[in-house]
Amino acid sequence: MPEVHLPLNPDEPTAYRTLTLSENGLVLASAPLEARDDDEALSRAMAMVRGAGVELWDGFRFMAHFGPEPLLATGS
Repeated sequence: MPEVHLPLNPDEPTAYRTLTLSENGLVLASAPLEARDDDEALSRAMAMVRGAGVELWDGFRFMAHFGPEPLLATGS
């Protein structure tokens, strides 16, 4: 399980969102994610990985990255 960052303000409601990433790390899609808590959000985001990277955010809080790592540009 990846390291999960703590909430910026635990008293505020969550605003989970997933970002689907291309092989190059570009954002292909952004979608809200309904979940009761961080554990459910993490499980649901992990289940979304299908050949692309997925990031999970709660508002401005980065929570985790799942799936293929973006390819790094290499010099020739």
